[in-house]
Amino acid sequence: MLDTVIFLQARTGSKRLPGKVLREIKGKPMLSWQVESLKSLEIPIVIATSNRMEDAAIVSVARILQVDYFCGSELDVFSRFSGAVNEFPAERYIRVTGDCPLISPSIIRKLQRFHGLVQSDYASNTLIRSFPDGEDAEIFTRNAFQILDKMAKSSYQTEHPTAGFYQNIGQFDCQNIHEPREMGHWRWTIDYESDFLWLERLLLAMDAERIPEYENIINFIDEHQEFLRTERDVLGVNQV
Repeated sequence: MLDTVIFLQARTGSKRLPGKVLREIKGKPMLSWQVESLKSLEIPIVIATSNRMEDAAIVSVARILQVDYFCGSELDVFSRFSGAVNEFPAERYIRVTGDCPLISPSIIRKLQRFHGLVQSDYASNTLIRSFPDGEDAEIFTRNAFQILDKMAKSSYQTEHPTAGFYQNIGQFDCQNIHEPREMGHWRWTIDYESDFLWLERLLLAMDAERIPEYENIINFIDEHQEFLRTERDVLGVNQV
């Protein structure tokens, strides 16, 4: 059994920005940028996508990048993850999503170290948000997930496969890592057209050939305030 596996959740059926993970920046799909960055961790990566015909394009990206993939239900994401856990047994799993392409390997390493220290069932940097929205990562043990798998689930929990951990605090030990600079209002996630255009401009301005490290992005934004993007900037603009 492997020690750790990364599950990268991705599909093309986004309601707000369809096909976003396959949209290209500098001739390369956003998903490819993310996978190439995660490869630096030297942890097996599994792209957890849906079995819809449209998501065959994601499978093609996985094959080109030589990473594993798992196809399951589009909407019952928990069952998709359950199938992936069965097919790729490991002691623990890291979950990241395709709408967070800037997730930094350094943050994942920090989360791994923290999880190893506290020995919790689940740990993340999103229970109390202090990292930029878009630097989201979670880690959980196989044993805890197998317990969760047997529990009754709400519709929200089937759509968000790790929600059962932090919505059942009495059952699971859940811990959170903290960013002391309190940047939880910064927006780096890709949900709308304006988010994607911001990401494209950022990578072009930084002359990036791969996803820049977390601190490098922060330093660049500190020096180029026009790239500072917050939830308040987006609120109202994209809500209809």
